[in-house]
Amino acid sequence: MAARVAGVPSPESRIAAELVLLELAPGGRPQKALDALEVELEKLRTTPLTDAELSRAKNILRGQTLRSLGTNNGKAHAFGEHELLFGHWRDLFGTLERYEQVTAADVQRV
Repeated sequence: MAARVAGVPSPESRIAAELVLLELAPGGRPQKALDALEVELEKLRTTPLTDAELSRAKNILRGQTLRSLGTNNGKAHAFGEHELLFGHWRDLFGTLERYEQVTAADVQRV
């Protein structure tokens, strides 16, 4: 199974992931990971997240964001990423607020 899954937004989309990276554990089978990902994506399309699931996801994103800003390298990366993906580095300062505004319907729509 996948050890890690990450969505990579493109500068053109500014929000939605256009590329999904699957990092496999040693000995992992790519097709099995892809099939499992498809099942989970279909669940997201058809079944709204519960309040608890959405809250957990927001907490994880908040923690990752704050931890990433704990080093100079993390800050530099975040500034560059926001300049490229969102049009201005100052958008970094509204990231946590934007995460909080996401609804279960937003997740299903995207």
